[in-house]
Amino acid sequence: LAKFDILAFCMYKYVGMIMCLVTGMFFSTSGYYLALAYSSLALALFLFRTLHLRVEPEVHGVESHGKRKIWLLATMVGWQPLVMLWMTYSFIPSYTILTGQPDMGDI
Repeated sequence: LAKFDILAFCMYKYVGMIMCLVTGMFFSTSGYYLALAYSSLALALFLFRTLHLRVEPEVHGVESHGKRKIWLLATMVGWQPLVMLWMTYSFIPSYTILTGQPDMGDI
């Protein structure tokens, strides 16, 4: 992979992070966690499929599976949702914008 490919693949998590924070503003913590789960699964699926094709291309219909490459991909894919949670955890709202009332879990 080229430097710019790696940089581009690392930046996809920011779209999911923004979606999680905006959803959390309107639907409080439950909306945040639901959006985080959805965007994490979508990001993991996209990254694994795309990186699998880039790292280990199919040559003349024969696939060669290297266990180290698969574990590296799984580590990279699993790390991205954890970074998303870590970078947005302090911004989880405790109340919604629409009602302005505190969430029942905070009382």
